[in-house]
Amino acid sequence: MPIKTDKRLRLTVSLTMISVILGLMLSMQYKNMRVTAESQAKLPQIDPKAQYTAEQLGRIKDENQGLEESIEKLNKELHSLEKLAGNVDQNLAPEIRDELTKYKIMSGLLAVKGPGITFTVDDNKKDTPTDKDVLLYITHDSDLRMLVNELFIAGAEAVSINGQRITTTTGIICIGTVVKINNQRVATPFVLNAIGDPKNMINALETRGGVIELLTRPENGRYLTITPPKQSPSITIPGYAGDFNGMKK
Repeated sequence: MPIKTDKRLRLTVSLTMISVILGLMLSMQYKNMRVTAESQAKLPQIDPKAQYTAEQLGRIKDENQGLEESIEKLNKELHSLEKLAGNVDQNLAPEIRDELTKYKIMSGLLAVKGPGITFTVDDNKKDTPTDKDVLLYITHDSDLRMLVNELFIAGAEAVSINGQRITTTTGIICIGTVVKINNQRVATPFVLNAIGDPKNMINALETRGGVIELLTRPENGRYLTITPPKQSPSITIPGYAGDFNGMKK
């Protein structure tokens, strides 16, 4: 009897911890998206050329740094839970494994497949007028972040750029003429895939005054080339292949 009680106790504790982890992950994702959404909401009121002010970038960077530290701790807990799951009676272990699988899908560690949309973002290939800044014609890291955040706000369950899975700790940073995503260099054209409700995501991207219009309309000061988002009945997005601050997948 003490042995069975011990197993049940460990199972209960494990499931409780997993639930807490899931809750933290969701709250962090929401908080990160909310901060960025607030920043984006202010964009039309400022010079479009500036996009993100130094103050807004500082806020987002501080938020991301805190999220990365939290994710590192959560993944260490997950690692301990997986070890514990292996020690629990085999009749009970599948329940824990199911919860762990859900967590991994939400955190981007596992590949997912489902209906969604796909579109391409590219630099403007036309000759740049001599009176225009060439930077207005090329794709920046902030442009990709705006698009990704808009997709998640619109209900995207998973997003990738050129095959790189976007997770809660993904960094999208300009390095010279290329962009670095998940510590991997990717160049134009940028192919974005998103799984979720296609209509919701397309409406969010193409709404009047929305992100696509902001990045492609000359009157807004930007000249990128973005193909119309297309619906797809089946999109496969790979799992995140890197590590979270040293914690391997």
